[in-house]
Amino acid sequence: MRFKKYGVIVLAIVMILTIGLAGCEDPEDLDDPTEINDENDDPVDENDEPTEGGTVTRGIWSSPAGTFHPQLYTDAYDAMTIDIVFDGLLSYDPFEEEYVPNLAEDFEMSDDNLTMKFTLRDDIYWHDGEPFTMDDVVHSYEFVADPDYTGVRFPNIQRIEGVEAYRDGEADEISGINVINDRELEITLQEVYAPALGDVGAFMLSPAHIWEDVDVGGAAERNDLLENPIGTGPFKMEEFARDEYVRLVKNEDYHRGSPLLDGITLEVTGQDTAQARLATGDLDFMDVSEMSQDQVAFFEDQGIVVEEVITDGYQHMIMNNRIEPFDDVNVRQGVAYTLDRAGFVEYILEGFGEVAHAPLAPFSWAYPDMTDLNTYGDGEDDDREEATENAIAKFEEAGWSYEDGTMYDENGDPVEFTLKYPTGNVPREESALIWQENFSEVGIDVELRSMDFDTLASNYVDERDFELALMGWSLVPDPNPYGIWHSDQDFPGGFNQPGFVDERNDELIEEGIRYIEEEERQPIYQEWGELMNEKVPGLPLYHMIEGRAYRPEFQGHQFHPFTDYHNVHEWYLDE
Repeated sequence: MRFKKYGVIVLAIVMILTIGLAGCEDPEDLDDPTEINDENDDPVDENDEPTEGGTVTRGIWSSPAGTFHPQLYTDAYDAMTIDIVFDGLLSYDPFEEEYVPNLAEDFEMSDDNLTMKFTLRDDIYWHDGEPFTMDDVVHSYEFVADPDYTGVRFPNIQRIEGVEAYRDGEADEISGINVINDRELEITLQEVYAPALGDVGAFMLSPAHIWEDVDVGGAAERNDLLENPIGTGPFKMEEFARDEYVRLVKNEDYHRGSPLLDGITLEVTGQDTAQARLATGDLDFMDVSEMSQDQVAFFEDQGIVVEEVITDGYQHMIMNNRIEPFDDVNVRQGVAYTLDRAGFVEYILEGFGEVAHAPLAPFSWAYPDMTDLNTYGDGEDDDREEATENAIAKFEEAGWSYEDGTMYDENGDPVEFTLKYPTGNVPREESALIWQENFSEVGIDVELRSMDFDTLASNYVDERDFELALMGWSLVPDPNPYGIWHSDQDFPGGFNQPGFVDERNDELIEEGIRYIEEEERQPIYQEWGELMNEKVPGLPLYHMIEGRAYRPEFQGHQFHPFTDYHNVHEWYLDE
């Protein structure tokens, strides 16, 4: 049995991890996230028509920053509002795994995959009644390409032809944006770029008549506009009370049909009281990031439904490949054998997770076949004692020696590591104790050093001051890993946090974005996943399974790892 050697630690952690919810599927059955969500597809009474009216109140844990602008926000809580207030020319259907028309009524890609043609709908209005026009489309791209733009979304449009010349002040227009007439638009890329439909086509648009006369460099300071957003989405802003709530009301002129709900309120609440408020009906819906079996009986008794959603990203242990000893693949593989990830998922997460074997979403078409991956002792039939022996063997291949329960480096000094991790994520905090214990079993002493997220982010993103660090990644539908793992992202502030530089890694990443069709890209990304599994620049630890807890009267929703708002205009209350 896993963890039998560290019963005191495990007992302490299990007692701490009492925040969370609900029943658990076998993690091995979670390859298709839609299988987790079947429970909510039908109304309470299949013979009833969906009812109109009412407001759904969603509990959230922190206040939005109030930067409700699709090109300026960075806060996840701002996104919870932006995602249902604004639209792009296209939107992503996670269940069909395809981009579909939204503000565009039609789109097509040229045979050479360089030019996207969009035909705009002619029945779209902004929430203030102004018509949606081609000026809004052009403005939105030019806003982000402006030399004074202060946001983070320039990479989304960077591959549009002429966009860099516009940003650098060498052109007055973006040459790759060709307005044919009032409704037809062509966007041409510098080169074939597979994520273009998501990065460029689904790029959320902002109203030119609101923002075109605002100084781009000072736009992030215009709280009067930011906190009163005007979009085209299914819900529109009624009131934002910082640290209290965001109150949204339905857009009766929404182009996909007037929403069934009168409104959606995002209410800031404490996690310690949210469960009781959900049970009493003060809340209708909330996320549960730390799942636990201990709360199952409570929610069942209260008639609350909890659905499981495997996260799109992963938690991982970053190893600083720039420094010794982590520049040695044998050491990194030794670390992979050392950590009992499967035991952590089984006993600490109580099965609400899945071991991560590659840095990709576990349900993605790009994920490698498990038979082609090294599980490093965390496979279903693997033995932990054998994994520990393999860890010691790998460290010895790196020139170290294991004697009397202590690991010595090539100079004869005891091996010691420092593991940094941020506070605020309970499972991640508690995992540090387990990893420390795992390292002790191969004779390595690990100093744990916790700090707030911003401090750690500065340490390992900007200053590169770390040996080992625990962090997490959220992913997007397209598996393109360029922005995280390509070697040209290894710079202070860049997201290649481990400093992984590998020629084949770069070749595969660059090749993967040169094709559009999934069947052409799939073997490229599968090979890339296998390479990352072998080289272990950072060790993926686990994919979390989160909960979506809601009153049974709340119907019409389909939760997915990539969105909680699929077809939000069809949500309703059956009361």
